[in-house]
Amino acid sequence: MSNLMSLSMTRSSNSITISEYLENHELKKYNYSPDYQRHGEVWNNEQKSFLMDSIFKNYPMPPIFLRSILDNKTGKTKYDVIDGKQRLETIRDFVDGKVSLPENFSDDIYGSSLLNGLTHSEIQELENEELDIFKSNFWNYSIPIEYITITNTSEKNVVNTIFDRLNRYGEPLNPQELRNSNANYYDLIRYIKTMKKTFWINRLEEAVSINRMEDDEFISELIFTLLEDDYIDSSPAKIDNLYKTWSDNYENINKQQVQNKFIEVTSYIEDLDIDYEGFKIKGISHLYGLWGFSKYCVEQGIDIKISRPILIDFFEQLRSKGKEGKNFHVEAYRNSMSSATRTATQRKRRVDALIKFLEKNG
Repeated sequence: MSNLMSLSMTRSSNSITISEYLENHELKKYNYSPDYQRHGEVWNNEQKSFLMDSIFKNYPMPPIFLRSILDNKTGKTKYDVIDGKQRLETIRDFVDGKVSLPENFSDDIYGSSLLNGLTHSEIQELENEELDIFKSNFWNYSIPIEYITITNTSEKNVVNTIFDRLNRYGEPLNPQELRNSNANYYDLIRYIKTMKKTFWINRLEEAVSINRMEDDEFISELIFTLLEDDYIDSSPAKIDNLYKTWSDNYENINKQQVQNKFIEVTSYIEDLDIDYEGFKIKGISHLYGLWGFSKYCVEQGIDIKISRPILIDFFEQLRSKGKEGKNFHVEAYRNSMSSATRTATQRKRRVDALIKFLEKNG
């Protein structure tokens, strides 16, 4: 017989601002790791930046699920985080300077090129009427909350069931997962997977969603760049077409030659030993630019002792706060990061900017 009428679980919905959430966090009102909270996927920087992009543009986010726990002795309420831990952590990371807005924040009508790639502290340092609106919108952003209250403490499994149900709603397969399941692409997929060298495993860990095969997709873009000897547009339709083309011509690929070239370019970019964290160039768009630059250097036989200091100078200028006297090629690179960053056109502009800066200063 159903026990629905006797259940002590109640639900209510509300919202709090980011400012209110951070105040509650400082008061230690949240338990982010209750017993039933499984170790879920850790978000990469791209996912975190995307959330901050949504918040600054006032796009909605899914609700945070909290279990309200009232202390009958003190009358104070604390909360177990049932679902939404990564979103709340991302907000705190942004305020702490660990996450920045995406380089292409200006990519839609609600964005602004003034904020492209900026951290929280960098935004706070700038004085501008437009920025003041963004600052206010951030602190006042409304986080939707779904509160769960269970008055009968013996019903411990109820929260576990809620958590399980929230995490069992299936996500549709993304384009790379669909390609991976396509038997026609089997040989090409297997070949591409052999290219995931240690450098790329480590670099892509923070840049893309590994468990959704986005690392395989990016590696395939690098392989296609070699096969086509041209810049690759990363739109799903274009990548699908390349998978079909090269799967149909798989037997004609000089696999050893491509592999050798891939390893050579990878070794070059690894030896550049760039400070990805310090220069804030950990994202896919920057990595593709560095790949194209390294490919050019390998093909032209440019010694790394020449290219490395010039490349460091380039990124130091890119990240310098003052805009006066900025190099033309540095600004061209910056502009290529303002919108549609993964199109073939913008990728070419980015690589060309690096190459021309090298040629001018080499």
